[in-house]
Amino acid sequence: MDYGNPDGPLSSRAFDFEIAMPSWLLDKKNQLYLLFACFVCIILIPIIAIARAEVNTGTDEDFANECDRYEYRELKKMAEKAEKKRKR
Repeated sequence: MDYGNPDGPLSSRAFDFEIAMPSWLLDKKNQLYLLFACFVCIILIPIIAIARAEVNTGTDEDFANECDRYEYRELKKMAEKAEKKRKR
């Protein structure tokens, strides 16, 4: 052979691949079940998880109270550090 690849053109081999999948996944009679399973996994479960997370979150008042408690703890720590420095 004077020119070219002895194995043939590379472009035809580059796109020739297969994926190992169970035969029942590719069966036409299971298409509706597979579509429903994908819908549940990809759309329904995340929506339910987000909705439950929204229900479990507190109100704005709860958030404000938690912020106040955090600020109080931090200010108390700062005051204790300043008191220790003054005692030295």
